Amino acid sequence: QKVLDENTKDYKALVAIIEQHSKLGNIEGNKQKKKEKGFEETIKILNESSGFTSRVGTILIPRNIRRIASGFILDREAYISTNFIEAYSPNKERSLLLLSWVLSIFGQLQFELMAQDQEGARKIEKEQAENIKVPDLSKIPEPLKAEIAKEMESVKFLDLYNVQLRPIDLLWSHILFGDSGPEKLSQAKGLIEELILERNPR
Repeated sequence: QKVLDENTKDYKALVAIIEQHSKLGNIEGNKQKKKEKGFEETIKILNESSGFTSRVGTILIPRNIRRIASGFILDREAYISTNFIEAYSPNKERSLLLLSWVLSIFGQLQFELMAQDQEGARKIEKEQAENIKVPDLSKIPEPLKAEIAKEMESVKFLDLYNVQLRPIDLLWSHILFGDSGPEKLSQAKGLIEELILERNPR
């Protein structure tokens, strides 16, 4: 399976991009000059990797962030770089619930606890992400699942430099702790702020 047909406009566009990249790579600078891949070699690499697309419904979690804790669900097949950690479930509802958990302050708190500090950035390895604790999603009452789904339509990513509690955090605190949710949520906010300040003093 070839990534591009040589007779298409897309192929010609790819040729132009690669040729331009090669020109830019030949500019002398202060940094050590890297050996540039030729056009044929680049096309070969693309064709060899064309069978490794990520499926629709795959959850993408950035491995290296500083401030904005984002996450996404693919709505089409795509080639994904190693800068993302991938998780997949064939069940759309489960994928959405899992992403909502990862984006919540409780998911982000776990990432801050397990991640490596890389010059102030938070770097997560795949093995670490696989250890994140996830509630039993099947036990969430249907009305709360519906509330999560609605909230995920316009959820705001957590700003780690200015942590503000969001409706998605309130929902998960209620699911986890019931009436004690607000108190636990406040504790989680204080803890994650301490960890972020330790990682990146400002």
